[in-house]
Amino acid sequence: MGAKTENPRYNVLSFRASDEERQVIEAAINGGKKQDFLLAAALEKVLHDEDYSYRERFNALQQR
Repeated sequence: MGAKTENPRYNVLSFRASDEERQVIEAAINGGKKQDFLLAAALEKVLHDEDYSYRERFNALQQR
């Protein structure tokens, strides 16, 4: 991670979760920081979707 700046600018992402969804998230965090957990989850989702998209294109090319 880079050095802290005097006047940092952060991008904020927010979402809504039901009480039940929040409880599941809180249980999965298990004492860690919510921010770290949610950032990792968002990045994992992006990587998963990119991988899925790549596999779909690869399979389509193989079927030709």
